[in-house]
Amino acid sequence: MILLSLNVRGLASLPKKLVVLRLIEQNSADVIFLQETMVEGQVLVQDLEHLIHGWQFISVDAKGRSGGLILGWKSCNFLFHNAWAMKAGLCAVLFSFDLQKEISFVNLYAPYLDTESFWNNLIKLDVFLSPFLVFGGDLNFSLGLSEIWGVKAQADPLTNFFHNLLESLGIVDINPLESLPAWSNRRVGSEGISKRLDRLLVSADFLDCDFLLKQWIGCGGVSDHQPVFLQISSLSPKAHSPFKFNAGWLDHIDLVDALKDSWVPYDAQSALSPAVQFSVNLKRIKAISIKWSLKKMIRTLKIWLILNLS
Repeated sequence: MILLSLNVRGLASLPKKLVVLRLIEQNSADVIFLQETMVEGQVLVQDLEHLIHGWQFISVDAKGRSGGLILGWKSCNFLFHNAWAMKAGLCAVLFSFDLQKEISFVNLYAPYLDTESFWNNLIKLDVFLSPFLVFGGDLNFSLGLSEIWGVKAQADPLTNFFHNLLESLGIVDINPLESLPAWSNRRVGSEGISKRLDRLLVSADFLDCDFLLKQWIGCGGVSDHQPVFLQISSLSPKAHSPFKFNAGWLDHIDLVDALKDSWVPYDAQSALSPAVQFSVNLKRIKAISIKWSLKKMIRTLKIWLILNLS
């Protein structure tokens, strides 16, 4: 599965739409995030579905001559479950036939101003509890001087804030194959500056499974931004071995009580689908059971050592 993200700085013209089509075809993209379309969402969805056959799109309208989002996917590769819009963002929950996972995709265009407040409010959304999450777009932040180029380059004052934010969410920034900027002010000499403002991030759950993740900065964009790509593929076609719960563990009241306390009832008002809510509960139960079984094994081993060495 290959994702493409690009700030298009307007997508009303046919030549720009054809560039997006070319990027999809040349890179075999399966999902696309487009920011700053500056077009009425439903009109753009109709245009893109007519131009790019076999794809589905959802949108957020532009506000005047700014904003606007598109999130699209190749229909034959996904089963659509749910979608909704949020402040400066657009989310779709899709089941990937290739990866055999339900994935929450979030396309963002983050503001420059009031940055901390925006992100602190954003991460309160239920979607950030999803076990398999991919989000990104034009995030308008860099993670250090290594992501800024130019004579007058200065580190983002919120670098530590974003490092801590990603760590607290269990979100991973996959290092690009080559260190390149995704945005440039297109000036020359000492006035020129470039940054890696666009990126695609994933939840750590992808790293816990047999997935290979690669991210790279492309070329051939239609604005002062370059396209960003993320590839997620399975390392092995072999199915994962299921977690084996020992029925005898249910005889232990302490474990049963811990499992009951950890289970979160289904919430019909949650943005997460029933399947994702159930999956989160199973993941929590698995972690508690493994931790309990390890403690039990250590206790048993200690008793055995005492009896056999005394």
